[in-house]
Amino acid sequence: MGRRIAFDRPIATLDELEHELRTPLTSILSISELLRDHPDMSESERRRFVDAMVDEGERLAALIELLLASGRLGAVLSRDAARPAPGRHPA
Repeated sequence: MGRRIAFDRPIATLDELEHELRTPLTSILSISELLRDHPDMSESERRRFVDAMVDEGERLAALIELLLASGRLGAVLSRDAARPAPGRHPA
């Protein structure tokens, strides 16, 4: 993992965090399925998909590293846990 991924804005809510984590994971899984299900794919196409998987994996790893290093995950989780879910009233 040679390059550094920059995030253009802070993650403010647990929903945003979920989205930021799920997006590259979904891409990786989708591309993996394409590669598995189409063994007759051209080498150049296969290479393009593998490169995209690596990029998305690096993006996911960078986000996880950023969250762990900065302690923001705990702050986001504790802040959201203290707030009632939309449509629900605190007990």
